[in-house]
Amino acid sequence: MLLASCAGREPNPQPEASVYDKYYTCQDIREEKGRIFAAVQDRGVEQASIRQRDNDLMSRTIPFLPPALAAVDEARMSGSKKTAQEIEIDALQARDKHLDGMAADRGC
Repeated sequence: MLLASCAGREPNPQPEASVYDKYYTCQDIREEKGRIFAAVQDRGVEQASIRQRDNDLMSRTIPFLPPALAAVDEARMSGSKKTAQEIEIDALQARDKHLDGMAADRGC
């Protein structure tokens, strides 16, 4: 379990607002929202890959651990700290909501 909690990378969340937002046109907003959608999907794939790798490692490392115990411990650990991917997804979703507000203000 310690390996699973230590594995990963440092989060690099995108800021919600940018100094260039005031120059965005409706087309720019649509393109940015498309980029955000793709980035959220990428982070989800990355997160799933890391979980699968950790689960594979745990099943080889501790073969005698009952599956129910592993699931309970993982659920407890996952609630305590967000992964880099989860932090970045939250930031991307906040940016997406900000862009929705910009689009509404511009009548897009």
